[in-house]
Amino acid sequence: MLCPDCGNMLGKEGENVEGFGFFCGFCGGGFFPDGSFGAYLNWKIKSDPTVPVPEIDLSKRVIGVSEITEKEIECPACRQKMKKVNYKNDSNIIMDRCENCNSMWVKKDRLMPAASFFKGNPLMREMAESFGAEVASNTRARSELDNFRKKSWNPLLCFLVPSFIPLREVERGNRFTKACTSIIVINILVFFMQVFGVDNAIDMIRHFAFIPQRVLEGSSVYTVFTSLFVHKNLSHIIGNLWMLYIFGNNLETKLGALRFIMFYLLFGVTANAVSYLFTSNDNLLHFGASGAIAGVMGAYFIFFPKNRIYTHFFGKTFSIPAYYFLGIWIIYQVVFAVADTGGGIDWLAHVGGFFTGVITALVIKKKFPNKLGTN
Repeated sequence: MLCPDCGNMLGKEGENVEGFGFFCGFCGGGFFPDGSFGAYLNWKIKSDPTVPVPEIDLSKRVIGVSEITEKEIECPACRQKMKKVNYKNDSNIIMDRCENCNSMWVKKDRLMPAASFFKGNPLMREMAESFGAEVASNTRARSELDNFRKKSWNPLLCFLVPSFIPLREVERGNRFTKACTSIIVINILVFFMQVFGVDNAIDMIRHFAFIPQRVLEGSSVYTVFTSLFVHKNLSHIIGNLWMLYIFGNNLETKLGALRFIMFYLLFGVTANAVSYLFTSNDNLLHFGASGAIAGVMGAYFIFFPKNRIYTHFFGKTFSIPAYYFLGIWIIYQVVFAVADTGGGIDWLAHVGGFFTGVITALVIKKKFPNKLGTN
């Protein structure tokens, strides 16, 4: 095989002592066949103590693929055009990936930065630290909240959001229903697998996350469902599953277990689709249960508007009608989505899921009232 940059022969020399990929003896670039780049980086950070730990810069501007002006190259293995990618979407380390054979070409001066990013990726660090600290003390969470307040046009709303917390329903149905409990357990098991069961949790998230480009090309279609069961950190999964626990059981009793599961998946898929339609970012990762759970909350808004919710607000606990709590919640989501505050939260998915739940519940309530349970 020939080097796509300088045309010299690629060989297994240089630092490639473990047999990962092929290196150019002239320009020093590396070619990594299907899936071997991650294995190379893993070996690199274990065998080379000089690989630095990168500084975490949450305010950095991520380079978009459309901004890359480097020339296109051909894959040394299959001779197809390779596509420019921003490694892991946010590293700003530009590489070439072959969509035909899933190989990677990395220039010499980007091998060490890639290893450094792989060694100290903020997402991996956050997942590890989540198990040893309270959510409120999580440095990145505080930084995101600070950025969130700065970007939003109404700082007061940003201050109120984490203070407005549902504790439980006053009118509590079956505390543990089959489908809702099963979904919670599956999410917890998947999260434990991310943290303890795999060598690289980020690669697992990327594998199961919904990435529009992959699905539109006909590959990884299953991710429209699997993306609903992976989360980025402890606060992410706790927040989502707590809302499902609060609002899911009565809705499952109303719909039945099988229909609850079907609509839960529908809400999640639609939420991600809405987010993609409004952002049009083919390479953005969509994952987490929040879109599906927002749909559950939207359906709850229609079926149980007068149920009262015990709520914690500024150190006080009191009950308010569900329509009031959920009405305020969805207004927050719409405001943040319009303001495009980011912060790692997919506000559009929340909005899309919620209104999918509202519309679905209205249709069921009008067209199929005899299919509903009583609670």
